[in-house]
Order: sequence, then structure tokens, then C-alpha cells
Amino acid sequence: RAKLKPGASVTLPVLIAWHSPYLKAWTDGIVVRTYMATQFADAWDAASKLQRAKARLEAATRQFHAAFYSSSLPSVALDAAGSQASIIRTCTCLRLADGQFYGWEGCSDEGGCCNGTCTHVWNYAQALAFLFPQLERSIRRNEFLNSTDARGHMQFRTSMPANAKRGNFHACGDGQLGCLIRLYRDWQLSGDDGFLREVWPAAKRALEYAWTEPQGWDADKDGVMEGCQHNTYDIEFYGPNPLMGVMYLGALEAAARMAAHLGEPEKAQEYRAVASSGRKRFEKELWNGEYYIQKVSVMQGLNVPAHLRGPLESAPSDCGPGCACNEPPGGKAPASTPGKDFEVKYQHGEGCLADQLLGQWASHVAGLGHVIDAERSKQATASIFKHNFLKPIGSFSNVQRIYALNDEAGLLLCTWPRGNRPRLPFVYSDEVWTGIEYQVAAHLIYEGLLDEGLSVVKGVRERYDGLRRNPWNEFECGHHYARAMSAWSLVTALSGFEF
Repeated sequence: RAKLKPGASVTLPVLIAWHSPYLKAWTDGIVVRTYMATQFADAWDAASKLQRAKARLEAATRQFHAAFYSSSLPSVALDAAGSQASIIRTCTCLRLADGQFYGWEGCSDEGGCCNGTCTHVWNYAQALAFLFPQLERSIRRNEFLNSTDARGHMQFRTSMPANAKRGNFHACGDGQLGCLIRLYRDWQLSGDDGFLREVWPAAKRALEYAWTEPQGWDADKDGVMEGCQHNTYDIEFYGPNPLMGVMYLGALEAAARMAAHLGEPEKAQEYRAVASSGRKRFEKELWNGEYYIQKVSVMQGLNVPAHLRGPLESAPSDCGPGCACNEPPGGKAPASTPGKDFEVKYQHGEGCLADQLLGQWASHVAGLGHVIDAERSKQATASIFKHNFLKPIGSFSNVQRIYALNDEAGLLLCTWPRGNRPRLPFVYSDEVWTGIEYQVAAHLIYEGLLDEGLSVVKGVRERYDGLRRNPWNEFECGHHYARAMSAWSLVTALSGFEF
């Protein structure tokens, strides 16, 4: 309130406040109570408390900002990590009255996009774990205690509220195994043995699920995943492949360390034996001298759905520069792929997959070290930069979603530098996703390839420079996409932070 004399002026604060104590959950529209309801009685109460605390909150915020952005780390990496940490405070992220954290994959214009704190997307997100680790641990509890059944099958899209509904879709290989690496990371960050013991029985089931199904991921327990492997590309891979293979090796090492700490040396020995066997076969069969490839194959007795079956035909072999096949002039046609009388659609085969070492990146962040051959890890990461990073991307043909174009730089999800591109590779293969660009960039830095890593980050941030696109909204399937929080791993990689 103010009284003004003629010609005088005063500045009055204007606060816009809201209060949403309930929301419709993504599971069957169930009405749930939000965390906001436990903090404020109504919008006026929220505004009043903000006004009283505003000076303290602003001072703490500016202190964090000053400490972070005055760092000697490269400014482009700080820009990426800091800007994408804002996703935590968008509608992509939710917290219910019981304190449980949930996340969409991103935001559509009028609602959430792809529900369930999806394991295979949130695998990439590192910002929450390092900034609000208690919230991250609530995700682990939900995954292992509420979304993992007696077999070890983890529902990769968790229900809201917890245990409201269980789905019977495929378990997700990269998502489920990535949860083991993230569990190790979160335990190491917190030092909370009680937290680890609470989820450990379910975590063991989730890992050993790979061995339990007759046509499962690793039915013969040799350390190589061969079965039907649902993954972050919204499709199933068949046969040994690096995306699943390296994530599996990382999960086995993480589980072995946790088992040893909890007084289960036999389990630790068992997990390491499987990992040792798998590593030998993985290195022998999937290394092509430059990077790791997929050996497309269908296990005996495993049924491939009709929509993943294609005729055994060869693609034209006269592809030239600029062709969507990514083949050099005169490149040979793709060979027929396995299945006795059909081609398996939507695989990557001999392609150079940007995510081929996703499990190694996650293992570096978690402090597990190299889970595959260290020299090959560096060489494969360098090959991803060499073959998949286009600067500019202009002449590349992409009939899917366009996230980089014209004079902009971008990292393609997959390329086929030696030819043999499948006629129908996985549908996102020609796209550019910032969450994957950041994980590749951080992995390049972990492997000592600093300039290459920063080049990728610079390419992303020049696309989201405030003129071309919103610098706080890196979109994929929806705005403020959670995968982009992989950018925080640039901080751990560049600083050498260990815990």
C-alpha cells in the first residue's frame, strides 16, 4: 500500500501465484495430490511465503549462479549444462504429496509427452542426480520397489500413483540395465547403505531377469544379449548389439560391486564371471576394427512379430553422395539379414551407432571405469565423431523429424560409413537428438578427446542460440525433453569429479 503526492512515484511488487493441489495422473486419470498442496494452503499463501522469503531465495540462487558460471570450465559446456538443468523446473517434472518424483519424457503444448519417468530416456538425465539426489533416489525406489515384479521384469513406464497399474509390455533392455548403473551411482553419491539394502533384492531380480526367460535377453548366460531387446528407439533389436551389450557389462560390474559390499561374494563372483565371458565374445564378434556393430540374428524359438518382418530383398547398389543410404559411390548393397525367410526390420546392423557406447558413458559417470577394452572405447568414440558429426548438416537427406538443417552442425544417430545400410533401419536413425549429442560429447571428453567433445557441444548450442531456437527448450518428442539433461555429464567429465 502506498500514498502518493502529486508528481511522486513508487514501485510496487506484482506477484503472480498459483496453487494446483491436485492433478490427473497419467494412469487412468486418477486424481492425485501434489507436493505443492503440502507446502501452501492456496495461491495467496504461496505468494505471501514467497514475498517473505524472496530476498533469501534470490541471494542463494545468485550465489549458485555465480559459483557455477565463474568456473574455469569451458563456457559452452557450462551453458549447456546450466540451461538444461532448468528442465527440472518445467512441467516435464512432477512431485506428488508423498514426495515421490515423476517425470514425463517432455511436454506437449497442452499436456505431458510420453509418461512414466521412462527408464530408457531418464537413463541419460544426469542433472537431477547431482543437483537433487534425494529426488533421484526416489525414482530408484519406484523403479525397483514398485515397478519390478517377482520375475525381475521392470515396467519401464512406471504407474502414477505407484502400484496403480502394471503393464505387460516388453521389458526395456537399455532402460532396465541402466537402472543398475544409476543405482550404483546414487548409492556412491549418498553413501546410504540403508537405501541400497532396501532396493537390492529387486535390483538382483532385475539384473538376473536377463537369464530367466527361455528366449530372453541372455538365456544362455554367456554375457551377450541376443533375444528380443526393446530399447530407447521404440523398437526391438535382435541379436548381439553394442547398445545393449555395453550397458549389460556396466550393469554386471555395478551389481558385482554392490553385492561384494553387501556381503554376497558369491553373487559378485557370479556377475563378474558372466561379464568376463560376455566381454570376450563382445570384443571378438562386434568389433569391426573401427567401431562396434550389430550382428542381426533371431534366436531359435523366438517369434518375430509380423510388423518387424520384411521380404529378403537387396536394396539398389547405385547410391551416391547425398543418398539417404549414406553409402559411398559404388557402395555394395545391403546383404540379406537373418530370419530364415525374412529380413528383420528396424535394426542398425553394420552402422556406426551414436549410442553404441551409452553404457560406457554411464559407467564413466558412475565411477565404474572402463567395462570394455579401453583403447577400443576411445577409438569407437572417435569414430562416432568422425562419421556421425556433420558440420554443416545441409546436404544430408532426412525424411524424419528435422532438428538440424542447412548450415547447422549435428550428430546423426546412426551412419553406415562402410555401406550395407538396411533398407528399413530403425526409424530415428537419421535424426539429431541433443541428449545423445551431449552424452557422446561427454564420452569424448572422458576418453581424452576434448576438442572433439566441445565441437559437438558448440554445434548444439549454436542451434539453440536464442535466435534460431529457445536456449532453454531443447526438444525431441516434446519440449524441455528430459534426455537433454545428459548435458550435466559435461561437468563431471571436464572437472574429473569422482565420488
